Amino acid sequence: MLKPTLLASILLASILLAACSGDDSNVKPSAASTLVESSLARIEISITSDTDLDHELGELADRTRHLSFDGMGSQLVARRLDGVSLRLEGGARPESLTSCVLEVDPREAERFGESPPSVGFGDVRSAPASGSITLSDSAAALLDATVGAKVASSDVTWHVENILPLSDVVGSCAGAVSPGTVHDLTTPANQSADRRAVGVVWIEVRDGASSRVLVDQLTSALRGSFPSVELKSVTVSRG
Repeated sequence: MLKPTLLASILLASILLAACSGDDSNVKPSAASTLVESSLARIEISITSDTDLDHELGELADRTRHLSFDGMGSQLVARRLDGVSLRLEGGARPESLTSCVLEVDPREAERFGESPPSVGFGDVRSAPASGSITLSDSAAALLDATVGAKVASSDVTWHVENILPLSDVVGSCAGAVSPGTVHDLTTPANQSADRRAVGVVWIEVRDGASSRVLVDQLTSALRGSFPSVELKSVTVSRG
């Protein structure tokens, strides 16, 4: 005959087992699963050049457009300037931000990915005007910058034209700048040891595809023609 304490233990275990194996159709998704569902996976292909970055980037973009590995989606081309230090001109707060800025076509960015409206440019249909910058909302918050303010780097000052949720496109960069900015700030007269110009091609990874496999396939296809190319898989949150 089972002792009362043993019988109680068996009954408790049965109750717990039934609870764990019950219908979970009403269980809310975990934070981790929500993050996955609201993220965009992409392959980032970056290239540098000691001679003509625009030419090298154009050749790279043309090559990737002619590749058709399983899981490859839309593509977006950008120029990135790394090592940019920004501060709010005339601001009361001393915060500064060392980040990067991008040259990217908002119209092309809106078409990038399976859910283009999530990329954050909203109704903006043109790149910032010369001497202006569109800040990401996170960078603006850190700098305490508002539309119309001025943010300064070591040798350039930008007028804040827009503040938008740009994380889907610019990633951790501070924002988007006008065409020609990357070239102008990396000419021999404006070179800085801290700044580096980089050409970038992003390739969307379609749902269900393996980013790791795509990186391996693209590396094999590109490395012979573009020795300086670097590839990595990145995931950015939407919105």
